[in-house]
Formats: sequence, structure tokens, C-alpha cells
Amino acid sequence: MAMCMTAAAWQPMDCEQTATQAMEVCPARRPAAQSTPATVASIVGLHGTVVCPGSATLSDVADLLMAGDCSAAAVVVDDGTFLGAITENDIARAYVEGSDEGHPSTAAAGIAAGAWLRSGMARCPASLADAMTVRTSTPLCEAAERLRAMALGDFACRHLLVRDAAGKLRGMLSSLDLAGAFCSSGPGMEEVGRRIGHAAVVDVMKPRAALPTCPRGGTLGQALRSMLEARQNCVLVTDADFCPAAQGVVTPRDAMRAFVEHVPLDVMVGHWMRGLKSAMLPRIVASDMRLACAAQIMACYSIHHLVAISPATGDVQGVMSSCDVAHAVGSAERVVVGCGPRDF
Repeated sequence: MAMCMTAAAWQPMDCEQTATQAMEVCPARRPAAQSTPATVASIVGLHGTVVCPGSATLSDVADLLMAGDCSAAAVVVDDGTFLGAITENDIARAYVEGSDEGHPSTAAAGIAAGAWLRSGMARCPASLADAMTVRTSTPLCEAAERLRAMALGDFACRHLLVRDAAGKLRGMLSSLDLAGAFCSSGPGMEEVGRRIGHAAVVDVMKPRAALPTCPRGGTLGQALRSMLEARQNCVLVTDADFCPAAQGVVTPRDAMRAFVEHVPLDVMVGHWMRGLKSAMLPRIVASDMRLACAAQIMACYSIHHLVAISPATGDVQGVMSSCDVAHAVGSAERVVVGCGPRDF
């Protein structure tokens, strides 16, 4: 599957035109006989895992993640010992904080992955290995519970480390991997169906008021800094400081792409977004779309964020992330309306 860019621009009129299309009918979940719960083993091999040595530079890691359409890389030593994981968020932070007067720092690109993990700035250092580890035999709902618990800590993370019964590293799972699995209604997914119920996007999304924003006349650096400071994985780009019309979204994947392409942080974010060629349609969904259907769109297009619009007016109401889906399933109770844990 071709890699999908995660930043794009759209006009309010486009939202109105796609509102009906965003409400495509999703097959309803049908009650099924109780079966053995699906486990992590059923999905860990579906999406490759990037593994690299501690000597690899952040630039090398970013290149590998972009090539593999992955959001995290496991960093190991020769004997397989896990040193931690480098995520899109790490790349974004190094990109922003390592800049020199608006220009990407070559020093930041040359930082070794192992050194970054020891710096105290990494999101998934070795000290979190136990907390973020699940077994191949772990039921998917329990994996979602672990991810939800991870989101509440100081080192909020949207990835899990997977090991087999012998303790051997089998891969890494992202919230998108889990969201993709949760859109299935096959055998072993009965508990997932119970927890999601008839929940809609609006029940779990981040409301627009809770999202960091940046005017399109601001710089890429300003947009990324507002995202990092808010500890979210998405920033909404607006027409102007006091104009509510939304122009697009910027995510950690975009930060990583810009890092790889050596884009200056002082470039105007609106101009930069117009230079990206990506389809906005798959990302726009109606806020009343069922959660399982929205997760299916995420999995199909390999995108972590969906923009929720009003089916009546086309106005942007919020953004739902793959973390929001995983956190909803990670709750032992049915989904309740409200803004969940941060998705950083």
C-alpha cells in the first residue's frame, strides 16, 4: 500500500461537499457466539517492525520509519537487548528543539539513537520496557488496557513491545495496529464489540476546543511546538488567529517527513501544506459515524487521525486519533462521552 501523507489542506466548502460521502454505511456488528479472545499474536506479524542498532542516527531511523510506514523503531544491541524505541514524536522533538534559527540542525540529525534514549528526552526509554511489554498470548483488549495505562504516565506512549513466551522480541504494536484489529467483528472480537457498542466518533474524539491550533500564516516550527507543548499528536491549522475556519492538520508523521526532507522550520505552515499532495477525503468523516467504521478507514489508509465534521453543516467538530479508539477499547466499561487521555 502506498504511504499516505498525514498533512493536507482543505476549504470549509470541501467539508460540506464531502459530509455525505463521509457518512458511508458501515456494516453493523452482529452478535456472535462467545469464542476465545483474539490475541496480540493475530496482528503482530501483519505490519513489519523497524529494528536498528543504538549506533544508528536519528536521520537513519527517520528514513527507515518513512520507508516502512511505521511510527516507531525498536533499538537493540547485538545480543538483542532492548534499549528503547524511537518514535515519530522523538523525531519531532529533536527536529524542533535541535533547530538553529529556524533551520534543522545537522547535529540533531546525527544524534545516535542510543544516545537519544539515554538523554532523558525519549518517549520510550529502556526503563519503560516492562510497562510497555505485552506477550503474543495477551488478549487484544488487555493490550488496549495497557496502552491506555501508558497514556496516563509522564512518558505517554502509543506503542507496545511484543515478546513471546520465551521473552524473544516479536515486534512492536502501535495504536493504529490495534485500531485496525478492532474494526473486525470476527471470532474472538466479542469483548471488543461489547466495549465499543454503538459508540460513534463524537463519543471519543478530541473536541475542537481541546486541540492546539496554529494560523496558516504561522511557521511550521510554531505549529510543531504548539503540538509538543500540548502533548497531543495533532495541531489544527486555521485561517488566522481569530478565524475559526480550519485549513488542515499537522501530525508527528508530517514532522518526521519535514525532518527527512530538511524543511526549514521558519517556512510558513500554510504554504508548506499546499505543497503536499495528499487526498483529504479519506481523513474526513462524519462525527456520527460508528467507531468501528472509522477504525476501518484508519486501517485502510494507514492514517492515525480523522477529522470529524458535522453531518449537517460540514464544520470541523474535532479530531479522532487511533489512540482514542484504543483507549475506548482499553476501558473495561462501555464508551462514555468525553475527552480521553492525551494521545502523545
